[in-house]
Amino acid sequence: MRLRGARRLWLEWGLIALALVLFSLWSFREQWTWRMDLAIYDAALSLWQREPPADIVIVAIDDASLAAHGRWPWPRPVIARLLEQVAAGRPAGVGVDLLLTEPDLDPSADARLAAAIARLPRGVLATFQAEWSGERHFVEPLPRFAAAAGQLGHVHVEIDPDAVVRSVYLLEGPSQPDMPHVALALAQRIGSAPALLPGERRTHPPSGAPLWQRDHWFRVPFSGPPGHVMRISAATLLAGIDLDRLRGKQVLVGATAAGLGEGYAVPTSGASRLMPGVEISAQVLDALHARIDIRDPPSALAQAAGPLAVLVTMLSYLVLRPRGALLATFGVAAGLAGGAVLALRLGHLWYPPASALAAVLTCYPLWSWRRLDASLGFMREELKTLQSEPDPLPLRDLPVAAAAPGLADIVQRSIEAVRTANERMHVLRRFVVDAISLQADGVLVLDAAGQVVLCNARAHALLGTDADIQGRSAREVFARLRDADEQLGQILAAPPAGSGPRQAEARTAQGRELLITATACHGESIIGHIVNITDVTALKAAARAREEAVGFLSHDLRAPQAAILSVLELRRSQPDSISEAQLLDQIERSARHTLALADAFVTLTRADHLDPTHFRAVDIADVCREMRDEAWPLCRAKDMRCELRFQAEEAWVAGERALLAAAVLNLLDNAIKYSPRGSEVELALERQGETWIVALSDRGPGIEAQDLPKLFERFRRLRSEGRETPSGAGLGLVIVDTVIRKHNGRVSVRSTPGAGTTFALHLPAAAANDGAA
Repeated sequence: MRLRGARRLWLEWGLIALALVLFSLWSFREQWTWRMDLAIYDAALSLWQREPPADIVIVAIDDASLAAHGRWPWPRPVIARLLEQVAAGRPAGVGVDLLLTEPDLDPSADARLAAAIARLPRGVLATFQAEWSGERHFVEPLPRFAAAAGQLGHVHVEIDPDAVVRSVYLLEGPSQPDMPHVALALAQRIGSAPALLPGERRTHPPSGAPLWQRDHWFRVPFSGPPGHVMRISAATLLAGIDLDRLRGKQVLVGATAAGLGEGYAVPTSGASRLMPGVEISAQVLDALHARIDIRDPPSALAQAAGPLAVLVTMLSYLVLRPRGALLATFGVAAGLAGGAVLALRLGHLWYPPASALAAVLTCYPLWSWRRLDASLGFMREELKTLQSEPDPLPLRDLPVAAAAPGLADIVQRSIEAVRTANERMHVLRRFVVDAISLQADGVLVLDAAGQVVLCNARAHALLGTDADIQGRSAREVFARLRDADEQLGQILAAPPAGSGPRQAEARTAQGRELLITATACHGESIIGHIVNITDVTALKAAARAREEAVGFLSHDLRAPQAAILSVLELRRSQPDSISEAQLLDQIERSARHTLALADAFVTLTRADHLDPTHFRAVDIADVCREMRDEAWPLCRAKDMRCELRFQAEEAWVAGERALLAAAVLNLLDNAIKYSPRGSEVELALERQGETWIVALSDRGPGIEAQDLPKLFERFRRLRSEGRETPSGAGLGLVIVDTVIRKHNGRVSVRSTPGAGTTFALHLPAAAANDGAA
């Protein structure tokens, strides 16, 4: 079933992709989208604004000129005087875009105009195209004017089907393309024309054929909207003003007044503004100087862009979700349009992207329609299967979402059916999740690959995981545990058929002891595991406490009592073997030893069950001073001194004062016991960062390196060679270590045999006004 569905998916994908590739190729060839292509081209040119040419000036016969010198056509002496003023400005070259095809009634007026034309530096006169009897002809100036200029140029422009001028032919002619455009003729006379003419070549019949011939089709890269090129009013020049602005410039003389000359819509027109023909010639001249030649890319590359874009879009549908696929569609479309704009601006290549855009934008609705149809079919089949399954819980009476009111199409009906089924599954899943989350033990549900599927809060707390562990490997989660037995790495392995739960023990980084039980869930094969995590720390601690209490009562407390009974029995049986003073002394020592053991055991039990929620702010400096005073009798008995070296008068920590005092007193007691008579004990207090350090140093025999790990073992008293072992319960350092650990601190030891020992208590600093922690 799945294989058949995959084949259908690929078949539909291939058919849609093939249809759209063929559509893009055919529409590109037949130019079905030419209007959209031209709109994109116009927008690209409008975005490609350039600075107006500094070396090109239009002498404009504008509205101000007509107001000053009368309506057009002007008398020949006025035109001659205008051209004389232009020549007086000493420009680099002059193109005259005026219709001078009829002689004046006064021959002297034409003679003066011809003389003015002759004085123009590198002058070019415009010819105009006209059609007579179905044939095109050039309407040239009067022969005496043409001879005076020495060079003619046509001013014909190409008008596209949408009535917008975007190009010109640089060469035209009735039998062969030998008449240059006025801009090209002016550039050639000045010497600024490119060696190789720009524009795309056009094939034409052999010379002498009756058809009109054109060559070097040139797209005009308009640098700005109408009025972008510098203009000087003819009225200004006729008044003798601004002649210096013409020096060294290339000048085009023509009409710009509304209704006088021809105006054309161009790509950069905007707001229906028209550009005069003389300014179009100026734009062509500017493009020739800037060497901007907009051409078509290679045909194979242009045709391949559409199919490639379609394939990229269709491939994205196979890996992206619907929203991502929609964004990818618009992204590819924007890439096509943006690529065309960038290619025009940076590479002077124009690729018409509209056919590819149409194909790409058609991809999404077509593919979405097919996938929607397939999804509806799949939902119908799955709903039938789901409805045929028995309910694992009595959910038939549970409320579900109401159907949409009124008529609904098949998609809405399918959505409502899925919503109902999903509501039932949601209730069932919520029941399972709540049942797991309410368990007192930690519970993990793993899939067949050992990945965590469900995890309750208790499991998070026991495993010490802050982040969500769903989707992570169970082995990775359990890797944080310490002191695990050998079975922990095996309980998640595939068990043999019919095997029961398997257990393992481990310890967390915080010292909690855990019992881990894993049970495999079987279907046709193993479909997952249920892992139960039980905190047995309290049970283990209680068991150890019972064992220690039994051992303490059975051995340590019985030993001194047995000693008392033994000495009493000896006294009765042999009265002369022991004196009354010796008897009393032995009984006193045993009783004191029993009392010390009981006190130490009670203190250790209190430390083991210390509750941090009852902590208060304690001045550990004051505790040290008080314990120094309490140990003073012991120091005096051995003729010793206890010096204080405090960095601060106050040192606040959070804790229980009585137990902290017991810890300091135990260290003082040990230091005095193990130090030689007449020596000195130093009690220091300093702060390092956020920690207060209480350090007690003695000048005793020191501790061998191999004995350091044994210091904090219960009922352990180290022996010093050549010295009598001091009396004690063997719990003093155990009490110190337990108390400091319960206060979130630690104990460190430095010792050099023969030079003394330093015990340091590291306690977190707290504020003086801290209340209960």
